Amino acid sequence: MVLMLMFACLVVFGASDLLSLYVSYELSLIPILYIVVYNGTYPDRSVRASIIFIYTAIFSFPFMLYVIYSMVSLGTASFSLVVPSLWGFSGYVLALAFITFLVKLPVYGVHF
Repeated sequence: MVLMLMFACLVVFGASDLLSLYVSYELSLIPILYIVVYNGTYPDRSVRASIIFIYTAIFSFPFMLYVIYSMVSLGTASFSLVVPSLWGFSGYVLALAFITFLVKLPVYGVHF
């Protein structure tokens, strides 16, 4: 499972477009849930796994909407075409991506 998680991280950091970034980010949830459920020490580990799943789904949904919006409006999700078009509303997109990726990090206030 750790190797699968490492592979998912390599794909996330090696993504060339927003769609592959989003899909690999969501696929990295599978090994994380496996580690929590099967290697957890507390009796309520299934509750913790469902909380991780729900938080990731809720906070990554706006990012998914942005990926779909960029694919529809620009015709592509490539970083080389999407990033220059972001400068009009870059603060919103930056905050959206920041919140999306903070959910899986152990950050106080976001990490449960």
